[in-house]
Amino acid sequence: MTKETVDNQILALIQLPYFEYILYFIVAVIAVFFIYKWKIYFLIKNRILMFILGKKYSEFSNTNLQRFHKRNIDIFHFNTLYGVSATSYEQIKKYQKWLHRNGVAASQIIKIKPHFNIKTLSYPKITLWKIFCNFIVLLILFIVFLMCTNFSFTSSALIKVEKNEPWFWVSNNYAKNSQYAFIPFTNSKWYLNASMCNETGFDEKKWAEHHKVSFTTTKIICEHFNSEESQKKISKIVNEQKAFFIPITLGICFTLFYVLVRIFKLALVFDIRMQIKWHRTKKWKRKGRKKP
Repeated sequence: MTKETVDNQILALIQLPYFEYILYFIVAVIAVFFIYKWKIYFLIKNRILMFILGKKYSEFSNTNLQRFHKRNIDIFHFNTLYGVSATSYEQIKKYQKWLHRNGVAASQIIKIKPHFNIKTLSYPKITLWKIFCNFIVLLILFIVFLMCTNFSFTSSALIKVEKNEPWFWVSNNYAKNSQYAFIPFTNSKWYLNASMCNETGFDEKKWAEHHKVSFTTTKIICEHFNSEESQKKISKIVNEQKAFFIPITLGICFTLFYVLVRIFKLALVFDIRMQIKWHRTKKWKRKGRKKP
């Protein structure tokens, strides 16, 4: 797949009807997702109320309600900034003591959310084996992703002519062996295009014997390059391939990103666990030295 092909596909996507509205919809969905992910909808609603009614009329006149409201805003603000789900000042105080006692920075806990539970001040026990298993899943997904990209971003169809013949890629301009086609950007064993078939003195039988391709397959490929009906069939197969594999490829792409982030967070949890273990061991050693 050449750079020109990629540019043409991107240009065709941009020129689709209602593409601009689809783009606005995607941006809106992403914005709503992050608003709920970061849990800032309460603060946004509070700001909107202040903007509409003014600061004077958006606040409570009752002193107890004012304290209640400010306390909740403080807790909500704290949760948003530090990536936790505290429900009271007492939980926040215990959390601060836990950080100090274990020698952990609040910025480290932000990176491993939602694996940290502020209610119980605990996190899951992560082992190297669990990280390794997630890495294997990532590797398998990546291989499947590479296979799907061949069908999603190509102008050729994967077909076979006879039952005992191997599969091969064919477009309206060329055909090539598919032995390495499941892995993108690899060289093919044989290659045949329209100019080669139409070249004077081209011997289909000799070419087939030299490249270990059946004469029937070679003949059908060369006839395909000069047949408008055959080219329409191949174009239809290509469109069907893309319609089926593009959503799958995008889904796997998002899953790859999710698994990669998960591995990163699990590694951070494991690192924090080792850090806390080292900090506690060091603290115990200091206490042991102070004893007479």
